[in-house]
Amino acid sequence: MVSIFAIMIGFFAILIPVAMTATLVYVLARRLGQGSSRWRALAARYPGPQLRPPSARRLNRAFFDGARYENVLMIAPLAEGLYLERVPLLGSRPPAMLVPWQVIRQTDAVPTFPILLADQWLAFDIDSVPICVPASYLPALPASPAPPAPALPPTHGAPG
Repeated sequence: MVSIFAIMIGFFAILIPVAMTATLVYVLARRLGQGSSRWRALAARYPGPQLRPPSARRLNRAFFDGARYENVLMIAPLAEGLYLERVPLLGSRPPAMLVPWQVIRQTDAVPTFPILLADQWLAFDIDSVPICVPASYLPALPASPAPPAPALPPTHGAPG
């Protein structure tokens, strides 16, 4: 005959792993669904359109703020700026962003993983957040407009 103690141990042996798994999935869905804090900050500063542009392409791999993204980043160069979107994982859609070209600063920092060195990369910063994408998806950044020339000091008299 099975004692009540054995039944309780069996019940908790099943309940605890199920509860821990459910909690882990919930936490990951919340974390991955909203993206990193730097992603949320950029998306709040440069909100993107609600609908994905038809020209958006999914990147096979990219780097955002030091993290490697595999098949979860959409990119589209538009006239107004660079459209970036993370594909939702396990949760709600992270906010998309449309970053004006004037804000994007090209850099020379490229990934140093040996397996990735065969690819050509385009590295740039958006508000000091490093991003690196394969050059085949975004061959070059548009030339940003030159800053305005400083005003000349006023002259006080005609040359004599």
